[in-house]
Amino acid sequence: MISVYQNNIQKVMIFFLFKKGALLKDTFFKHKRSYKSGR
Repeated sequence: MISVYQNNIQKVMIFFLFKKGALLKDTFFKHKRSYKSGR
């Protein structure tokens, strides 16, 4: 029971980290693109 609970927590953490990373990457590329087009 506890091990399954821990596994779920790990999956959720990885999911959130992945989502956060994708969001950061997306914003980074958007800024990069706007910066290039601005110049």
